[in-house]
Amino acid sequence: MNYYYFQLSQFNQDEAEYFGVVAPFWTSKGVQKQGEDGSITGTMGAIKVLCSIDPNDDVPPTTMAFMLNMLPQAFMSYVMNYGEALKAIRDAGLARVAELGNSADYVTKLLILHDWISQVAEFDMGSMGDITGGGNNDPIQMTAFGALLGGEIGAKGVEYGCICLGYASAFNYMVQNLPDNKEIYKKTVDGKEVWKTADEVGNDAVVDFAQILYYCDTSDTSVAGNAFGGGMFNNVHYFNAVKVNKLQGDSNSATMTTGEDNKNWYYVDVCYDDVNTECMAQTRVENAGDLRHVNFLVSPSGLEGRYSKYYDYIDSLYDGYTYTKNKDPDMKDGQVVLNNGKPHYSYTKADNKNETRYTDTCYEDTWFTSICSPIYFDDNYFYYVDTTTNQNLYNDMRRKQAENGDSGSSGSGSSGNNSQMQQFMKKMQNQGPDTLEARPRNANYYIRKADSSSSGGFSMSSFTKTDDPYDIILMYYNDLKETSSNFNDDDSNAKVLAKAGTIYKIDTSATDKHTKVENNLNTECLADAAAKRIYPALVHSTALYDGKLYFNVNNAIYRMDPTTGEVKEVKEYNTVYGGIKLTKDKDGNMVPDTHFPGMSMVIMDSANDTSSVKYLAPSRTILWRA
Repeated sequence: MNYYYFQLSQFNQDEAEYFGVVAPFWTSKGVQKQGEDGSITGTMGAIKVLCSIDPNDDVPPTTMAFMLNMLPQAFMSYVMNYGEALKAIRDAGLARVAELGNSADYVTKLLILHDWISQVAEFDMGSMGDITGGGNNDPIQMTAFGALLGGEIGAKGVEYGCICLGYASAFNYMVQNLPDNKEIYKKTVDGKEVWKTADEVGNDAVVDFAQILYYCDTSDTSVAGNAFGGGMFNNVHYFNAVKVNKLQGDSNSATMTTGEDNKNWYYVDVCYDDVNTECMAQTRVENAGDLRHVNFLVSPSGLEGRYSKYYDYIDSLYDGYTYTKNKDPDMKDGQVVLNNGKPHYSYTKADNKNETRYTDTCYEDTWFTSICSPIYFDDNYFYYVDTTTNQNLYNDMRRKQAENGDSGSSGSGSSGNNSQMQQFMKKMQNQGPDTLEARPRNANYYIRKADSSSSGGFSMSSFTKTDDPYDIILMYYNDLKETSSNFNDDDSNAKVLAKAGTIYKIDTSATDKHTKVENNLNTECLADAAAKRIYPALVHSTALYDGKLYFNVNNAIYRMDPTTGEVKEVKEYNTVYGGIKLTKDKDGNMVPDTHFPGMSMVIMDSANDTSSVKYLAPSRTILWRA
């Protein structure tokens, strides 16, 4: 088996141009022991994942040897068929980051890279049902090829995009390719630039993988329900860790530190930020304009609190813990606890003296944390839609509930059933309208003040849109209301501080850097808010094109000039047509993609079939509110 593993490792090293340098997460694992050395999955666990097998399942050595022998052949075919396409799209992503210019700091580059990958990659939600229901994953879905080229090469066999490991592999690959990290991952030999080996990179690595094994009830946590096999969701999820300088300062002005001594490891989960709607909020299938940033630069300790009581282990080099699988299965009322028909084994958590535990939370609630759209930029400003006002308050509540043994909800996607969480969500809706915003690119960071003015730590007194001293409001999507300091107060009829649809233009001479203009979208925004109360999955997004901001309100798309405040309607959607994407079957015929129908639905301009979409004729006229 060592021979086949060496063969696979050597292939990846020789083809680092397409796979990057092997990350510390993988090189730190024991090859033979498969977890007995204190790790969870071992390197063999990665091989199992690539072959659609649970990394914790026992696999006969002969089967492992077969998989190790076959994977290099699969990877070789990816390089031969898609290698040039991967390099081309890699260069396009690097070019997007380069548009920031030399003045951009490293974190901002990672932020724009995070957004770029999310817009290129498409999550294969349908494959999640296959994890316990039969398996339909191709190993390419777990590589940068599947994440960055899924749409382009779908007709050639990769029909459904990627899954979490694909996102993480793409982020790892792109970060290693950033010019900032050239000296870390590459060297010059005989006048030619070549990739270093993992041993040569060593402790200088700045990007890595991490893994969590969830254990939570699908009836509470999953919109897919029985698609996961029913019962407990007990699957692994991969994400990244990155090494960056921490912030220094306060809520009014925070700047980035310098030097290696001030660098910390933080988690980045591009996948969960991209698929927030379907996996976290679980209100609908994913849509392209909805992109969160709450999983960008999260402390290892913060992630533990966020998912407290809903995982078996977190496998990371940066949390300071080791998880060991118990020898005996879980017992309840004298009976073995079964998970999808098999005994469930818990894990024992212990301090790991060989790891540093990273706890810095400076990036968990800064200017980008609550943004719910892709971030666009020109030479002077960032543009985006900001949603809930105080993510820090939400995170604190979750941590305190975990400390008190009361999670408030089952699973990461649920808003919870206890009164505090319900009240919090209500406050968010009343006091946290979405806002279309600009932010000077040269502005400092800020670290939002923790709200601890009440004995329970849940005061709403700072729950406003004025936390960031540098953001510039361009429009409120709903009425902004005065916030009561009493957590339990119902503020539905509170004083309105700013009306829905109020339009502002950027004005650097004004105190708030904006000036209200005469035109407004009050009627349209109130209708939008009414629709959102009925259909909470409706989201707001924006895009920058040719110096103008495009954004959606109710059933229309508008264009704004942020320098003048001029707003014009671009298109209104009333009666629209729906279709289902077509894909090739094994015989090469174009057929409706029924793998995960919700993800295959698209809006069409007419009731006519196209080469890639089949019109779905409704039994009656359907009015879609876009």
